Amino acid sequence: MIASQPVDQDIEQAIQRLQRKMQDVSDSLDQGRSQAQRTAQKTKSKKRSAPRRWSAIRLLKYLFILLLIGATSFIIAQIATGYIDSRNQQALITAESKLIPGQDAAADAGAVTDTPEPFSSPLPAVEPTPEPANMAAGLVDGIGQGVSALPPKFSMQAANYDVIESDLGPVLDIAITVANIGGAAGRPEVFEIELVDETNKQLMKWPMVVSGTVILPQQQMVYKTRLIEPPANFKNIRVTMKK
Repeated sequence: MIASQPVDQDIEQAIQRLQRKMQDVSDSLDQGRSQAQRTAQKTKSKKRSAPRRWSAIRLLKYLFILLLIGATSFIIAQIATGYIDSRNQQALITAESKLIPGQDAAADAGAVTDTPEPFSSPLPAVEPTPEPANMAAGLVDGIGQGVSALPPKFSMQAANYDVIESDLGPVLDIAITVANIGGAAGRPEVFEIELVDETNKQLMKWPMVVSGTVILPQQQMVYKTRLIEPPANFKNIRVTMKK
């Protein structure tokens, strides 16, 4: 009985040591499991934060591309608008340069040109003034004297105008009466017509080329032209005849 007590104590001590070792192993396992869980949670949080970061970067990239496209479209629109405005300005300047008041259309080449289309539609119409007495006198003189050596000589008798209303707006009708006081038939070359205001300042100037029937000696002829929409402030006309 006395001998069995030490044996029981040894067994009990061995059991206690085994329990402590098992407890240590259990604690080690619990600690390893906790570390593994924390590592897994960190990995998951990193995996979750990475897509968020990449999605934010992608969104910023798209916004930058949209802003760049918008700015490029605005710049292109401004350039196109400026180009169209410059073309319209050049066309307006070109049109105005053709219609400068007082511009002599034949000054550059010294030749007679047609009336400017935007302002005038010169259609010289020949209207011989009936002068039976003068015609008879001219024929008698021609028969009596034979072929005259005197050249034609022209004298402007009158230059009248009248403003009438039409479907196209106000129209200025101009009539120029010319007499041939020379000894041969002929006609003047060109009339220079000017529009002036109340201060006698020139507003417009254009040439009127003469064509058609010649004027017989000692006869008169009326030449007409027409100007659509004359300047509103014009008060009179001046006509110069080039023989």
